[in-house]
Amino acid sequence: MGEIEHHKRVVVVGAGFGGLSAAKRLSGHSLDILLVDRNNYHLFVPLLYQVATGNLGEEEVARPLRQIFRSHPDAQGERTPKEVKQLLLMKGTAL
Repeated sequence: MGEIEHHKRVVVVGAGFGGLSAAKRLSGHSLDILLVDRNNYHLFVPLLYQVATGNLGEEEVARPLRQIFRSHPDAQGERTPKEVKQLLLMKGTAL
């Protein structure tokens, strides 16, 4: 019988610049990476003023997590509902 390959799971909380960078750098290292955020997109906040002035479109400063991680098959982004205030780990510990 074939042996099932088990990877360690890494949960990255937050899809800001740090969370995206961490998830991308961990990708390709035999890990299952789960990026969780309250939104299912990454917002490039430094350019928001350009959207407000009409110089950029909304789609140019916000990208869906699934699109960002399309080239990283071992990583996935997941939206957490806004009412969720904590993450529970397998042993019951809360973050």
